Order: sequence, then C-alpha cells, then structure tokens
Amino acid sequence: MTEIPLLAMLFSAIGKILMSLASVIQKQSCDNIPKIGSIPLKETIMAFIKNRRWIFGAVLASIGFPAWMIAFHFGGLIYTQPMASIGILTIVVYSLKVLKEKITRTETAGILLIMVGPVFLGFQPIATEKIEPNLYVIILLYFLIYVIIAALLLLSRTMDAGKRKAVVYAFAVGLIISMAALSGRLSALYKGYLPLIFILLVLIHLGLGTIILQIMYQQGRAVITITILNILAIAFPVIAGIVILGEKINSILGIGIIVIIIGCVLVSRVGYINE
Repeated sequence: MTEIPLLAMLFSAIGKILMSLASVIQKQSCDNIPKIGSIPLKETIMAFIKNRRWIFGAVLASIGFPAWMIAFHFGGLIYTQPMASIGILTIVVYSLKVLKEKITRTETAGILLIMVGPVFLGFQPIATEKIEPNLYVIILLYFLIYVIIAALLLLSRTMDAGKRKAVVYAFAVGLIISMAALSGRLSALYKGYLPLIFILLVLIHLGLGTIILQIMYQQGRAVITITILNILAIAFPVIAGIVILGEKINSILGIGIIVIIIGCVLVSRVGYINE
C-alpha cells in the first residue's frame, strides 16, 4: 500500500494538538497536587483522580491518541514526528490566551519557523511502500533504549530535587515518548499479532511517560527540560525512521525537519518560564 504523507501530517497534527493541550493543562494541575512520593501511593492516585483539571487533560489526551495512531498508517516517522511542532504552537496559544503571557522576538521567530517547516515536508512528499523491518534489529534497539532509560531513572534517584533532576527526567521522558512513536509506526508495518503488541507498547510508553512527566513538572519548570523533551521527541524517531526503518528523505524534507527543530528550541520557552 502506497503511503499518503499529507494525511499522516494532518492526523499527527490533530493528535498532537489535543495531546499537547492536555499536557499543559495537566502541568498547571500539578501545582495543586502533592509531590509524587511525598504521600502514600493510594493517596497520590486519588489526588490526581479528584483533580478535575488533570482529568480533563487526560480526556483530551485520550481523544488525541486515536488520531495520532491513525497517522502512522498514512506515513512514516519523518512526517508524523515533526508535526509535534504544531502541538507546541497549541501551548503558545494557550499561554497567550489563558496564562496571559507575553512572548519575545526570539519566540516569535520560533513560531514562524514552526509554521514554515511543515510546508517543506509537504512540498515534495516521498510516497513509499510499507516494509516490515528486521524484527531482531528492532528488539535490539528497544533493549538499548530501555537500558538508557533505566540508567537515567536510577541516576535521578541519586539526585536532590531541583532543575538538574528535572533535566534527567526530561531525557527519560523524551526517549519514552520517542519509543511510543516508534511503536505506533511499527504497529502499522507488521502483520499478524505483532501490531497488537506494539499498540500495547504505545499505551505502556505513554502511561509511563505521563507519570514521569508529572514528576518532572513537580521538580521544576526549567526551560531546558521542555526543550530537551521536544527535540528528542522529534529527532530520535526521525533518525530511527531513516536508519532503522529505511524511510527515505531528500534535501527539502531535511530542511523542513531542521527548521522545525530550531523553531521548537526557540519556542520551548513559552508557557514554561514561570519558575
């Protein structure tokens, strides 16, 4: 089946808009929830469940998730993941309209780059056939990434609360979200029972990522943490798509991806500068 990159970009954008809005709403709600680990687990879970704002964010994320998964059936990671930048624009709008924050010229430049980047992606799409990647290579990749994530989480346990610990969590969450995206794409490539396994992995990764993200929010809201998370969530899956899944990329697509990543770095300040 020939892929349709523009539909992949569209569904990914819809999913990311809802999931990013959910993230920023949940970030706000964390200010009124006891820090994870400071009270018994049962009380922590009830605190999240009783927080209506956090639940509303969870509902938005659950609505955006199906659209995000559909995107993987229409195109590769080189198209779906850069559209995470559209989700960042959602955070910008939320910050301006709801949080009443102002943006700098640097952040404005980032917004423009994020708006221009997808044009490059759709300007010269490369339609390809879906090919099942080598399963042994995929298993090895998962193992290596899980080892890195485990090492980051163990490192975090040796650190005091604060921005440095939040940075470690940012790397972990970025990799976990990247693995969710990779799993979503693999669910569209394999046949038989394997797609169900990869869909389950998507849910596990998103669930784990959500938990660690809440911990990161409670450790501090340093600008660098969101920047790291955004770059990893876009760059790692794109690289995996090219190197591991054999997705093709040309110079125009490459420029678009670079433009989007630069824009994300510049815009990541918005909505996360309230220290």
